[in-house]
This record gives sequence, C-alpha cells and structure tokens, in this order.
Amino acid sequence: MNYKVSIVKVSSFIDIYYLMSIQKNEVQNILAFLGCNDHEMKTFQALLQFPGGISVVDLAKFSNTTRPTLYDHLDSLINKGLAKKYSQEKSSLYAPQDYKILLELYEAKIKHLDQNKKVLKQLFSQKMPAMHTPRFSVFEGKQSVESVCMDILRSRPKITHWIWPIRTMITMIPPEFFEYFHTERMNRGIHAQVLWSEESQISIDDHPFLLPHEKALREIRILPKEISPTVAYGIYDNKVAVIADDQESFAFIVESPGFAHTLISEFEYLWGKSKGM
Repeated sequence: MNYKVSIVKVSSFIDIYYLMSIQKNEVQNILAFLGCNDHEMKTFQALLQFPGGISVVDLAKFSNTTRPTLYDHLDSLINKGLAKKYSQEKSSLYAPQDYKILLELYEAKIKHLDQNKKVLKQLFSQKMPAMHTPRFSVFEGKQSVESVCMDILRSRPKITHWIWPIRTMITMIPPEFFEYFHTERMNRGIHAQVLWSEESQISIDDHPFLLPHEKALREIRILPKEISPTVAYGIYDNKVAVIADDQESFAFIVESPGFAHTLISEFEYLWGKSKGM
C-alpha cells in the first residue's frame, strides 16, 4: 500500500500545524518541555505531516524506522496525550492529538511548574542554614559552554578576560544562544577583553554581533603566532572557567581568588604582547 494514496488528509489540521512543522527547533523545544525524548520527537514530527492519520506501515516507510520501534514511540506519545489512535476500514491509524488538547497539556505543565515555584519560594523563605557555594563545578555535554555563559550572566562581573580559540568555540554554541549571551552581557554592563589566536580567526561578516565596537563593551586582540591555544579559559571575579574543545565536550569553573589572580597576571602579559584587530 502506498502511503501517499492511503492517507486521509483533513484540511482543518493543516493550517493548525503548518507553522509548527516549519519551525522544527521550536517544536522540539515544546516536545522536550512536555517530556519527550529525541526518538519520540522524531515520530511526533513525522505524524505532523499526516494530521488526518497514517498507518504504522506507511509511517515506518516515511520515517525510515522499524515498525516495532514505532509502536513503542507511538504508545509513549499516546500515554503522554500527544497522539491518538483510531480505526478506519479495518486498520489502525495514528495522528497527532488535536491542537486544543495539546494546548491544554502545555498549559497544565506551566501551571504545575508555577505551583512548584511557589513551593520552592516558600521553602527558601523559611530560615535555613547557609548553603555552601561549590568551589568547583563541572559541566558535560554539548551545553557545557552555555552553562559557563549563564554563570557569567548570573555573576554579573564588571569585566571578563578570555583566551578564546574562536573558530572552535563558535561551532560549539548555537548561534541564537551566542547572540543572546552577548546581547544580555551588554544589557548587564559586563565588559569583555578577549584574545583570539591568529589561526582561529573567523569572518566578522558572518558574525556581526562580534564586532569590537564601543557599545559591544568588548575589546579583541590577536595573540602572537607562536601561541595557539586549543581550549578556552576565562577569568571573572574570583572564578576561572575552562572549556574543552568539541571532541571532549566538557567545561569546569573553579572559584579561587589565588588561581584567578595568577591567570589574570598571565592574561595581562599576553594582552600586552598581542595586537589589535
């Protein structure tokens, strides 16, 4: 059976899901918020193409996934309230759940989080013993760089100092987050002095928000040729952050006034030896 022929299309659903289907990242964020894993997201996004329903056989062909695996994903989506199953002409069809029901699930999730927020606020409004601030924090995975950036925004230092192999780092951070970070850094008045290695320079035309102008609160200099770091490190307040390359995908933050002071001295020496852009 050819799934292109056997699928029942319902035009009223197409408009509802059109924007969702063309905004893949946004749909993934919503599905993650509703508790879906990557495989369930892929299956749900396949279902979005067939709002009128599709059989497992045809969906397996469309998504290039085995039927036993699809059954697991579909059962999970149904249990989460994101998909539905119904019978037609002695066969079972699967479809994404109605938009209104999905909206109710989303709003219920937000309401639940708001309730948890109130509980958390009440908990910490009570008198509690002082909490220890970790002096050593480790982050793993693709979002390790983002974790460091968010710590900088929370810390609100007056200035940060970075040795930054920009060509490597730019591939590890989603462009939308990188731009968000720099915009928020400027809004919070956090200055940045940055040293790039000569061989890892990038085209500023491709990343205009990295331009070193006065409003950007950023100064960039180029390290001497003989210095070519493969990992990034930065100093802000009494903290030192180290970010490995994308092959290792980890970062850590050390809170140590002595360590930070030592690396600031090294940074200032290299800053004096480096040239402007």
